[in-house]
Amino acid sequence: MHSLAPGGPGSGVATFTVVSTSDYPPSSDVYVLIRQLAPKEKVIGKTKHHESPSGVVTYDETFTHNCTPDTQFRIDVKAHHTFGSDDDLGHSLFFVDETDSGDKAIKVGSGTVTLRSSFAETMQESPRNSMRRSFLSKRGAERPSSSRDGPPS
Repeated sequence: MHSLAPGGPGSGVATFTVVSTSDYPPSSDVYVLIRQLAPKEKVIGKTKHHESPSGVVTYDETFTHNCTPDTQFRIDVKAHHTFGSDDDLGHSLFFVDETDSGDKAIKVGSGTVTLRSSFAETMQESPRNSMRRSFLSKRGAERPSSSRDGPPS
């Protein structure tokens, strides 16, 4: 709703790159989920699951999503199980970084997710201007060319 208000943030494309996870149990087959929370909860991206004896997993997986810069996201870390449900290792709230400040270490449960994010605003014509232009062009196209010539003789 904020993006529809005058002066509100414009829409654009958020880019998330999951760089790595660390400090999770070495036996865990770890993967990361990125979810948009509002207006409707939606999974933006899910990494492949990896197991590492050291507990550090490198991903380098990138996801993009159309949203506004104030959209709230949740980072979930889970342990994959072939049979049965996956274990929830933690979650954390996250907002896209508009400053392109590089990698950010985010505490998620007992471990850390290193994430890089950016936001690029898309330049869109305001609906009011496009409606007016469309309205005028239709009206001009419907007007007969002889309407300015005066009454017929």
